[in-house]
Amino acid sequence: MTNEKQNIDMAMAIKLFFVNYFNFSGRASRAEFWWVYLALTIIGFVPLVGIFIQLVTFIGLISLTSRRLQDVGFSGWYQLIPYSILSLLIGLSLAEISSTPFAIFISVIVSITFIVFLAKPSIEEDNQWGKKNEYSASDYSSGNNPKDW
Repeated sequence: MTNEKQNIDMAMAIKLFFVNYFNFSGRASRAEFWWVYLALTIIGFVPLVGIFIQLVTFIGLISLTSRRLQDVGFSGWYQLIPYSILSLLIGLSLAEISSTPFAIFISVIVSITFIVFLAKPSIEEDNQWGKKNEYSASDYSSGNNPKDW
């Protein structure tokens, strides 16, 4: 790992989040992902502002999750699995099928597995989604390094 990846802070992670808002290719480090997730979670506790911010950042969070999965060697499309299973289980529960405890159990297992995927360390070598030294697909030589802002 480079020192830059280890030294990313919340402010830099949020800047990278908005710079790469619509960027679904490339890679995002663990620190970049979890700092943004922490910031959005904290903001989510503010009643009206939290809901507005969550709606505004929805697409960016999907792209960040996609880049994070790609950083650990999985396709960004894998993030559809938890949402698909959760939607199916909610549908079963709403249909009043007596599988609610089973649905809760499956939801917990899928959620834990997904969190493990997101928490895995970055792949140290280049992969099909980008180089190992990058936070994301930004080209730092053209002034996109957040430390230069």
